[in-house]
Amino acid sequence: MKILLKFCWAVAIVSLGVAQGASAQAVGDKAKLNNVTTFDGKAFDPKSIEGKPTLLYFWASWCPICRREMVVLEQHYQTYKDKDFNIVAINFRDEEPKARAMVNMVKPSFVVGIIDDQWRSDYPNLKSTPTWYLLDRKGVIRKIIVGKEVISGGWLDGLTPELKKVFTY
Repeated sequence: MKILLKFCWAVAIVSLGVAQGASAQAVGDKAKLNNVTTFDGKAFDPKSIEGKPTLLYFWASWCPICRREMVVLEQHYQTYKDKDFNIVAINFRDEEPKARAMVNMVKPSFVVGIIDDQWRSDYPNLKSTPTWYLLDRKGVIRKIIVGKEVISGGWLDGLTPELKKVFTY
C-alpha cells in the first residue's frame, strides 16, 4: 500500500511538472492574456493587440523600478504608437488602491490592467517585478526581461533596436 501511495504521489508530481512546463511562457510561446481585467473593470480582449507589436509589463506600485519606468513607458508608447505598438501594463502582487493611485499619478494612455488568481496558469514563471514580455505582431514572445531596470536604466537605448526586431516579425 505504501509503495502504491508513493507511486501515485510521484505520478502526480511529474504530471504537475509537465502541465506547468507545457503552459510556461517562454521565448517562442504565444502570449496568454485571458485573465486580465482593465482598471475600468472590463475584461481585456486579447484580440485588441493582434497584429501589433506589444510590450507586456508586469508591475507593482511598491516596486521602485516600476515607479520610475512607468513614466518612461508612456514616452515610448507615444513615440511608437503610430506604428501600432502597444503596451499592456499588468499589475500583480499589489493592493489595488495603491496600484490605482500610481496609475492616477502617471496617467498612462496605454492599457493598464490587473490579473486575477488565474495568472498562475498563464504565467507560472512570473515571480518578480518588473517583468517584460516583448511580443511580435503574431503575439509570440520574442524577449523576456525579469527584474531589471531596462527603460529608465541601462536599456533606454536598447529598447529601440528590440522594438525594431518585433516590428519586422
